[in-house]
Amino acid sequence: MSPRLAPAVALVLLFFACDSPSDPTPRPPEPNITGAWSGRGMWGFGLPTPLEMTLQDSSGSFTGEGGGVDCRYFVLCGSFYSYQVRGSHANLEITIEGTADNGRRWTVRGTIQFDGTSMSGTGEGDDFDEGPWQMSRRQ
Repeated sequence: MSPRLAPAVALVLLFFACDSPSDPTPRPPEPNITGAWSGRGMWGFGLPTPLEMTLQDSSGSFTGEGGGVDCRYFVLCGSFYSYQVRGSHANLEITIEGTADNGRRWTVRGTIQFDGTSMSGTGEGDDFDEGPWQMSRRQ
């Protein structure tokens, strides 16, 4: 490269190196998951277990209650007939910790869809090994 061309090449490289945006792309706000949710987990020999809960979200932390469905024909009725939940979500990842009225505990982890209408993942508990779950917002 000629000595006269070297400064021009350095200037062009500097221009392209500085051409990246200084601020990252803004993230859309986290969905608020307040409301009624319904779905199922596939636990206890792969049988579906109904999940019904109502959540109250406050800036990514939430509490709620669930159950009340007729689950007497489901293996895990004791864990999901009536329960309290608490948890958190950030960057569309969610953790829900449940405690049944009889003391049995379970935890589900997963992802909230960007539009806040559904969530899914895996969960495990005192009475069952890890398996998939999903819930959708009820209208």
